[in-house]
Amino acid sequence: MADDLPANARPSGSTTDVPSWSIDFGNGFYIEILKDHKGRVYYRSCMPGGSICRYSNDLWRAKTYLYQMMNP
Repeated sequence: MADDLPANARPSGSTTDVPSWSIDFGNGFYIEILKDHKGRVYYRSCMPGGSICRYSNDLWRAKTYLYQMMNP
Protein backbone atom coordinates (compact mmCIF):
# COMPACT_ATOMS: atom_id res chain seq x y z
CA MET A 1 0.00 0.00 0.00
CA ALA A 2 1.38 3.41 -0.93
CA ASP A 3 1.33 5.99 1.84
CA ASP A 4 0.84 9.70 1.21
CA LEU A 5 1.13 9.63 -2.56
CA PRO A 6 -0.08 12.83 -4.19
CA ALA A 7 -3.30 12.36 -6.14
CA ASN A 8 -1.48 12.93 -9.44
CA ALA A 9 1.52 10.71 -8.63
CA ARG A 10 2.52 8.22 -11.29
CA PRO A 11 5.19 5.56 -10.94
CA SER A 12 8.37 6.09 -12.88
CA GLY A 13 9.25 3.81 -15.77
CA SER A 14 6.94 2.38 -18.40
CA THR A 15 3.47 3.90 -18.48
CA THR A 16 1.96 0.45 -18.97
CA ASP A 17 3.46 -1.04 -15.80
CA VAL A 18 1.06 -1.69 -12.95
CA PRO A 19 2.25 -0.19 -9.63
CA SER A 20 3.54 -2.83 -7.21
CA TRP A 21 1.13 -1.74 -4.44
CA SER A 22 -1.96 -2.22 -6.61
CA ILE A 23 -4.32 -5.04 -7.56
CA ASP A 24 -3.65 -6.08 -11.17
CA PHE A 25 -6.76 -6.89 -13.23
CA GLY A 26 -4.84 -7.65 -16.43
CA ASN A 27 -4.37 -5.74 -19.69
CA GLY A 28 -2.97 -2.76 -17.74
CA PHE A 29 -6.11 -2.15 -15.63
CA TYR A 30 -5.54 -1.90 -11.88
CA ILE A 31 -6.80 -0.64 -8.54
CA GLU A 32 -4.38 1.22 -6.29
CA ILE A 33 -4.80 0.92 -2.54
CA LEU A 34 -3.79 4.24 -0.96
CA LYS A 35 -3.95 6.09 2.36
CA ASP A 36 -4.74 9.74 2.88
CA HIS A 37 -2.94 12.00 5.36
CA LYS A 38 -5.28 10.84 8.17
CA GLY A 39 -4.50 7.17 7.54
CA ARG A 40 -7.83 6.34 5.89
CA VAL A 41 -7.72 3.81 3.05
CA TYR A 42 -9.12 4.73 -0.35
CA TYR A 43 -8.95 3.21 -3.82
CA ARG A 44 -8.03 4.49 -7.27
CA SER A 45 -9.31 2.48 -10.26
CA CYS A 46 -7.16 3.16 -13.33
CA MET A 47 -7.04 2.42 -17.03
CA PRO A 48 -3.73 1.31 -18.59
CA GLY A 49 -0.95 3.78 -17.91
CA GLY A 50 -3.10 5.66 -15.42
CA SER A 51 -4.63 7.67 -18.25
CA ILE A 52 -8.04 7.83 -16.53
CA CYS A 53 -8.61 7.06 -12.84
CA ARG A 54 -11.63 7.15 -10.52
CA TYR A 55 -11.49 7.36 -6.74
CA SER A 56 -13.66 5.61 -4.16
CA ASN A 57 -13.81 4.80 -0.47
CA ASP A 58 -14.65 1.11 -0.79
CA LEU A 59 -13.30 -1.77 -2.83
CA TRP A 60 -16.70 -2.81 -4.18
CA ARG A 61 -17.18 0.63 -5.78
CA ALA A 62 -13.58 0.61 -7.06
CA LYS A 63 -14.19 -2.73 -8.80
CA THR A 64 -17.44 -1.42 -10.28
CA TYR A 65 -15.64 1.62 -11.70
CA LEU A 66 -12.89 -0.57 -13.11
CA TYR A 67 -15.28 -3.01 -14.78
CA GLN A 68 -17.11 -0.06 -16.36
CA MET A 69 -13.80 1.20 -17.76
CA MET A 70 -12.91 -2.27 -19.06
CA ASN A 71 -16.25 -2.71 -20.85
CA PRO A 72 -17.33 0.68 -22.22
